[in-house]
Amino acid sequence: MSKPWWGSSTSFLVYLFNGVGISIFWYILITFSFISLVIIVWLVALNDLTRIKKFKVLIGAFIIYAIIFEVLILYFLFTDISVLGVLTDPVNIDLGSFLIVYLLLDLVIFVISGFYFAFKSLQSEKPEIKLKGKFLLLAFLIYLIGAAIETVLSFPPFRLILIVSAIMFYIGFMMPEMIKKRFLKE
Repeated sequence: MSKPWWGSSTSFLVYLFNGVGISIFWYILITFSFISLVIIVWLVALNDLTRIKKFKVLIGAFIIYAIIFEVLILYFLFTDISVLGVLTDPVNIDLGSFLIVYLLLDLVIFVISGFYFAFKSLQSEKPEIKLKGKFLLLAFLIYLIGAAIETVLSFPPFRLILIVSAIMFYIGFMMPEMIKKRFLKE
């Protein structure tokens, strides 16, 4: 979930030491290569937990999509990097429409599959699993809003929305005892 911000974070750390940051080439390579691989791993894990109907067809289609985008990213990285984006300062990038479309498609796939997982959790007979599902539903919704805003506007204070979603993900996946006691009357 944090992969789209690795380039910015790396460039910030490098900037602290050399006053320049990383090049646009490395920024894009670090940030945008293999994002779809992370989603593939997520989808495989999701299928292991929920048994998605026609999973082989869905994962096959997504792998083809991922390969096409990864190849195009590499192509533009070496031919016309401005199609992918332009550094606006040592830490931030102004994304090209190609990367905006790519990130928004990956975001939609990630969030739809996340909603599916959350709704499956809400159907459980176990109160703790239902509670996890509520937090995960909230986490995916907040992540959708935060990531969409960040992808289109790239304004660092909006990252606070993503921090809130990370907290909700933590609660939804780990369910700390304190939260469980507060929300579940066993």
